[in-house]
Amino acid sequence: MSRKQYLAVVSKEEAQRAWAEALDLRPLGAEEVALEDALGRVLAAPFQAPGDLPPFDRALVDGYALVASDTFGASTDAPARLRLLGRPIAAGDDPAGRVVDAGGAIEVATGASLPQGADAVVMIEQTSLESGGDGDHVVLREPLTPGQGIQRRGSDVEEGEALFPTGRRLTARETCVIAGAGVDRVLVHRRPKVAVISTGDELVPPGRGPLAPGQIFDANARLVADLVRELGGEAHELGIARDDEAALRALLERARACDAVVLSGGTSKGAGDLTYRVVEALGQVVVHGVAVRPGKPLVLAAWERRPVAILPGFPTSAAVTFEVFVRPVLAQLAGVPARAAHARPGARLGVAFPSAPGRHEYVLCYLAGAGDGPPRAFPLLRGSGATSGLARADGWVEVPADRDHVPAGATLPLTWLRSPHERTGADLVVVGEPSALVEAALDRASDEGLRARFLPGSAVAAVDAVASGLADAAVVGATGEEEARAQGLALTSLRARRLGLAARAGAPLEGEPRAVLAAALERGARLARARRGTDARRLLDDLLAVAPAAALDVGSARAVARALAAGRADVGVTTDDEARAHGLAFLAAAEAPLVLVTTPGTDRPAAEALRRALVAHP
Repeated sequence: MSRKQYLAVVSKEEAQRAWAEALDLRPLGAEEVALEDALGRVLAAPFQAPGDLPPFDRALVDGYALVASDTFGASTDAPARLRLLGRPIAAGDDPAGRVVDAGGAIEVATGASLPQGADAVVMIEQTSLESGGDGDHVVLREPLTPGQGIQRRGSDVEEGEALFPTGRRLTARETCVIAGAGVDRVLVHRRPKVAVISTGDELVPPGRGPLAPGQIFDANARLVADLVRELGGEAHELGIARDDEAALRALLERARACDAVVLSGGTSKGAGDLTYRVVEALGQVVVHGVAVRPGKPLVLAAWERRPVAILPGFPTSAAVTFEVFVRPVLAQLAGVPARAAHARPGARLGVAFPSAPGRHEYVLCYLAGAGDGPPRAFPLLRGSGATSGLARADGWVEVPADRDHVPAGATLPLTWLRSPHERTGADLVVVGEPSALVEAALDRASDEGLRARFLPGSAVAAVDAVASGLADAAVVGATGEEEARAQGLALTSLRARRLGLAARAGAPLEGEPRAVLAAALERGARLARARRGTDARRLLDDLLAVAPAAALDVGSARAVARALAAGRADVGVTTDDEARAHGLAFLAAAEAPLVLVTTPGTDRPAAEALRRALVAHP
């Protein structure tokens, strides 16, 4: 494929195939390293035991080495009496010349080499000593079997045994065995050296603030470099390339010394994006645009058959495209065997999800337990520009390119983002509108040992999630109460909330709420409004004589309070709890019910714990 003849906006599978064909993906070669530096490295050759483990027959307990047949028939009424022979044998002693003959026993310590002739060791606690004119004797009242209390030479590992195959990543378990075999150096694959470059005039390295208008801290360099290190590569962070062709070329020339290059930003085809054009001038762009979401602007290129990737600039897009496209390539260079085909784990969607037809979609999600079945997945919709979503998410589910809508309850392929010991999910999933009441209740439920997770959502979606069994409970207002009654769900009344107008402290909020709101809008006050379907929005619509031409649309009553406190709006409808928590002036206008929605006759301990906590809240 010649320059400028790259593939534009292809499927995920086509992009992976075309990039692989343009690269040399053979492992990078082998090197010998000290065992103390081998943790996390990948074996470049099978590891075979150089000798037997243990290298001699040894005692497993403190006791007496003896001939088992001398104890046959021993009992309380007819104990076996064995002559005590010579001094004890300690761990590390050379037993040469020490022999246990018929009717004799020698004291041994745990780990000590057995004397010649012994074929069993009795625990010292199971014996007694007798002294007499014919010397000291060991007395046993139970028989032993040959091999009892000992470990034979080579019973753990035999000389020449293949212990670990090529491609095994060394953990503490493997390095322990290798050390026990007396080996202090191992042959491992060379780690891929990966140049990491961020691009853009707006980027500032962490710690170099304060930020000027329009600037952001560079999170992608840390993300990419640490992803490289997680998979066992060497990240060479070359810094931020400004939007200057000469500066970018200089950094890329330095990057040529590495085995792979990963850049972020500058993937778009606009006139201001230099990155892909400079990479194209220095090598071969294979793909520019992949039908995935997030990450469509991804660029996959090759320099002398070495991989070069330009990830999109938004953190979530960069993380997804790295995991899907870059990680498998770096793993091959590092000598990690390709994963065998196996059934992917699945997760059931907790809510319906509208997808983008024509694009393979990766949806970050929270996960919650579902007994013995697949976990429940609740999409974390924070956008590809959000940084926190990557840390909040438990994993992602994949929506095929031919789907434009996925119903609640559908099972989708799952990729965990957490390590195995963190893959517990939540015991209790609550959906609805965020509030201080719910937060306090979840704190109380956690005191009962429950792992609880609250997911914000519209009243209708929250009720539907409970009705379908995908959520344990919902906390909703009047709108959700009406929907829950229509679906025949169980309702528990909680304390009513006061709803009203809020503004920053000191703002004039006195009088009849409808007139106060109208006067504020006439003065040019900026309005923040919650999403449709919330009690806050219903009240706002009732108070408005004429809807303003422009308003700041946010999610919940809490989001309204945050917008007012941050100065992004001047007036809005929220609850008294949120106004108080954010230091806002408040004018009450109505009371709104708050109800707990559960499945009728539910026997879920988690939901019951939440109900008790909510009802008990003052």
